[in-house]
Amino acid sequence: MAHIISSSPSGCDRGPTGTSPARGVGHCPHVGGAAIASLVLIGNENRLYLQQLHGTIDAEKERNRRLFEEHEKLTIELEQVKLELKLERQNKFATNKQKQAAA
Repeated sequence: MAHIISSSPSGCDRGPTGTSPARGVGHCPHVGGAAIASLVLIGNENRLYLQQLHGTIDAEKERNRRLFEEHEKLTIELEQVKLELKLERQNKFATNKQKQAAA
């Protein structure tokens, strides 16, 4: 019979009689001893570690999304500033030409 890692606080849904909960994974008679119980505990720890890794990945994805949005906004703003500068230079050039023609 395969032992399924339980979500119950005791770690085992079946006690020695199959009806009452056991005291914990280390005391569960269904896993066949301390070595297998240790593997079950390590499996639970690995699951928690993977959940933490997935949380970190999700946080980094969100951070990258925000940075990308900011980059796009700044790129648009830069293009607008370049156009404004070009227009200002053209106006200054035209004004200087008019002053020279009037002189």
